[in-house]
Amino acid sequence: MEALYLDIIPVVWHSTLDSLYTNLPVIIINDWSEVNEEFLRNKLHEIAMKKSQQPLIYQYEKLRNAYWREMIIKKSRYALNKKDIQINRCWRAKTIQSE
Repeated sequence: MEALYLDIIPVVWHSTLDSLYTNLPVIIINDWSEVNEEFLRNKLHEIAMKKSQQPLIYQYEKLRNAYWREMIIKKSRYALNKKDIQINRCWRAKTIQSE
């Protein structure tokens, strides 16, 4: 996603990674045959309109490692709290004590 740092709108194939592009100015396509000048102009217009109407709609912080680190920490804490497990618990394998 280096293109987004350069203020370039990337065109990517539809894939299982589509959800990562939510709230980013990315054009997702299914087939190159749908890409032509009119299609690209329409997409550019859509993206520009969204940005002008809602300046904070695009989450450029998703391009930084800190965003994903925080997301992982939040999700793991939620999962641990939901299972009633302590957050600071050591995850090493337990040794089996003989009786």
